[in-house]
Amino acid sequence: MSIDFDSLATFDDWSDALQQILRQARTALQSGNVSDRVAVQDLLAEFIAKSPNRIATGLDDIARKAMDDMLNTALSEALTSLASRTADLALHAKAISDIASNAEAKAAAIRLDKARQVIDSATSAIVSLNGLRQTLGAAADDLAVVGKIDKAVKVIQELVPLVMRVKGSPGAG
Repeated sequence: MSIDFDSLATFDDWSDALQQILRQARTALQSGNVSDRVAVQDLLAEFIAKSPNRIATGLDDIARKAMDDMLNTALSEALTSLASRTADLALHAKAISDIASNAEAKAAAIRLDKARQVIDSATSAIVSLNGLRQTLGAAADDLAVVGKIDKAVKVIQELVPLVMRVKGSPGAG
């Protein structure tokens, strides 16, 4: 992609050189190769710098517009790529959020199951202890056991509302 600018003398020479550069620009844009694009933009800048004003003023304007067009194309492609990346990021963030929500729901369900098991066991223990208490009756030998049963039932009854407050269990707030 080299042009011997020193050999260009007439308007036609400069015009032909610019046409050659514009063909190279089209090829570089179609290829998507960044280094080719940069090389063509450098060539356009060199064309503008070396072309004589008395011959190539209009050609310089065309070369400047070509440089602008190449830059705008690169910016447009970059913006399109960024928009695509932004959409990819949004999809990825949603997927992670869905996974986290699912994990939180499963953890709450596990806590709920454990809390239900404790509540069921506590209820069963209270029923069994009350049944034993009634069986023992009011015999003097059994009064110490009856007192301990009453204390155990009271502790369990105080525990049940606390277990119900476990996040994910019924009645939890």
